[in-house]
Formats: sequence, structure tokens, C-alpha cells
Amino acid sequence: MNITFIGMAGAGKSYMGKALAKKLGYRYLDFDAEIEKKYKKTLKELIRKRGENKFIRLEEKIVIKHTKERDTIFSPGGSIIYSKNAMHHLRRYSLVVYLDVPFNVISGRVKSIIDRGIISRGSKTLKALYIKRKPLYRKYAHVVIKCGKDIPLKKVIKAIF
Repeated sequence: MNITFIGMAGAGKSYMGKALAKKLGYRYLDFDAEIEKKYKKTLKELIRKRGENKFIRLEEKIVIKHTKERDTIFSPGGSIIYSKNAMHHLRRYSLVVYLDVPFNVISGRVKSIIDRGIISRGSKTLKALYIKRKPLYRKYAHVVIKCGKDIPLKKVIKAIF
């Protein structure tokens, strides 16, 4: 069984993915790290150089390449929800878990959507982006976990299993 964590930048996808992978003895795969490794550039550089739409296609290719693996926890970038193809693929090959973190927590963790390398789709502020994305995360999630500042691993395990 594969598990994919989705949510905003700063939601704790990587933290939770690594912790759960360790607990279950699964492999952990961070798609953003895979993209940076493959293209030898930061996300910010790739988005600036290629544009948002081409970057989303890069994400999609990485997802499709890896999601048929087994016993893996996946952590894609928050913009993965802009690719219907990638999300349908993730839903087919993994349990998609949305870490629903309140905006005040996200804003405390993410200082700049530009410096972080975040696909904004025209949103000028982190709040506007959060509002736009929230329904998409819910749409694609098999499981929604309401989180606060801290996300107890036991709560996540209980919600998934």
C-alpha cells in the first residue's frame, strides 16, 4: 500500500511522510527533492525558468514514474493538485491523505510564496492561494485529517488505518 500526503506548503507533508515511513518500514519519496535532483535546480529556479505550467508537467512526470512502486510514502509539492492526471494517478496507486492545517499555522511556517518556490496561479498572497487550493485538496483526498500546529503520528495512523 502506498500513501500520499497532500496539502499546502508548510502543512507537514514531508515531516509526516518521513515519520510514517519510518514507523511502517516503508520507503519515503519527496517529489520536490526528486525534481531538484533530476534537473539540478531549485524549485524556485525551475518555476522562474520554465513557467508554472511546464513545472506542473515536470511534477506530473515524476509522479507517474514513481507511483507504481509499493510500500512507499509520497510527498508531492502542494501544487500537484493542479494536475488532474497526476492526482488521478495518485488516487489510483495510493491512499491520498490531505493534511488540513489552518491558515494561521501555514502562514507562520511559510514566509514568502516567491522565495519558497510555490506555484501561485495568479494568487498574490499566501492567503489567496490557501483559499483557492483548499477545495482541490478536499476533492482529491481519500482521507482528510484536521491538524493543528502539531500533528500527532498516532492521529494520522488512526485516520489512515
